[in-house]
Amino acid sequence: MQNNTIFVKKTETRETICQDIISSIIDKAFSYLNDEPLSKLLSRNQLVSPFSKSKNTFRVMSYNILADSLHHQHEEDKRPPYETKYFDWRYRAPLLVSEIQAYNPDILSLQEVDADNKTFHENFQDKYHIYYVKRTQDKHDGCMTLVKKSRYEVLEAHYLEYFHDVNDPVLNKDNVCLILVLQSLSAHDNSILIVANTHLLFNHNRGEIKISQIYLALKACSDLASKYKKKDVNIIYTGDFNSTPQSAIYEFIKRGEFDFREVRGQYLSGQKLGAFVNTKWFRSIQDFLIAGVNKYRYNDRSKEERLEPLRVWLTHLKKINLIFRESHADLQKIEFDFQDMNLEFNPYQNESWMLWNDFYMMSAYGNFQKFYYGLQHKKYKPEVHYPNYSTFEPLYTHRTAETLLTVDYIWYCSRYSHKGRKLKLSAVYELPHLDQGLKVHVFPNKTYPSDHLSLIADFEMD
Repeated sequence: MQNNTIFVKKTETRETICQDIISSIIDKAFSYLNDEPLSKLLSRNQLVSPFSKSKNTFRVMSYNILADSLHHQHEEDKRPPYETKYFDWRYRAPLLVSEIQAYNPDILSLQEVDADNKTFHENFQDKYHIYYVKRTQDKHDGCMTLVKKSRYEVLEAHYLEYFHDVNDPVLNKDNVCLILVLQSLSAHDNSILIVANTHLLFNHNRGEIKISQIYLALKACSDLASKYKKKDVNIIYTGDFNSTPQSAIYEFIKRGEFDFREVRGQYLSGQKLGAFVNTKWFRSIQDFLIAGVNKYRYNDRSKEERLEPLRVWLTHLKKINLIFRESHADLQKIEFDFQDMNLEFNPYQNESWMLWNDFYMMSAYGNFQKFYYGLQHKKYKPEVHYPNYSTFEPLYTHRTAETLLTVDYIWYCSRYSHKGRKLKLSAVYELPHLDQGLKVHVFPNKTYPSDHLSLIADFEMD
């Protein structure tokens, strides 16, 4: 009798598994045949602040669109033949344009836009000022910023090229940053808005390069802000930072300073731990996504031997001044001026091992979702999965077969504020929940036209 019971249970288990497999196949086939991609793409939930007062808001959208010249990087995904068409720019472009038009941003920051890509000029040039800068050397893609003509005048337009010399300790990569100075056309808003758009180095091991690129971009924003300090000056810093929330780079932007002595260079960005295959070392996807900050700390044995290269690039970086040429809305390159001076470096002083920037920046998604789900004590939706000690950033903004990472951000702050008027968030659009991201093998796919998801935030002046 006991043996028969066991046999029945095994049979039922096999039947259940088979039925689940069949149902999954049918559901997936039905989805591909019947789903309307655009309706799913635009079905994101908007979180709105209950304290929002102003109707004079403006919307910022940041999006790494996956350059057509770079989609070959996903060839290892080994997707089924019927899915390869979703990589084709002719399929992806209409979805991207429709998504942008539907959310109707006032300021749009795009990364990975091919230099010969005419899609955005053809669809948006009547409505937007468009600025573009290509990555240096042999790269074909770059950053593009679009600003709605009906909302802003472009006072200045500048860009940083992070390649100076192949032997330079930090300025030897092809990344760029596009920086615009905007003035509102509203009669009730006399503020200045500085918008920086970047795509940082993609390299797991070169966190010091990413820090250097961020440091110089924020230095450029600070120098520009000082020209307008008699007005309300606000900063928005967007892009693909190739750095995770639980990282030293995230802390540097957020706190405005960081002591690098205790940090292993290859773990500065948190990106090294982010390969999706590493989930096998964690109890759950959630644990994987918030892997502890101590993962990038030095151990005592290797600490001393790494301090000398740290001293070299920190000292070199602090000697760089920025030279701005007159812009008048024409795009101008920001030049580097290397001071010929000996900076005093005392290894026993904390300041020698630190970098500062002039801002205490806030992450649009991290701060808003912390307020919305945390400070308001709202009950989490079961699919949200925000753990204790979370940064409240989206659980992922980038998805491929090998990666599931949060690397895209909209940072903001008020640099000069008169009469207490500061930049505030009024709403963000939630990203698709983790469960949705795990249901498909990889991005881009039928619904999502890039391997990144767009970030959308609404701002107001209080």
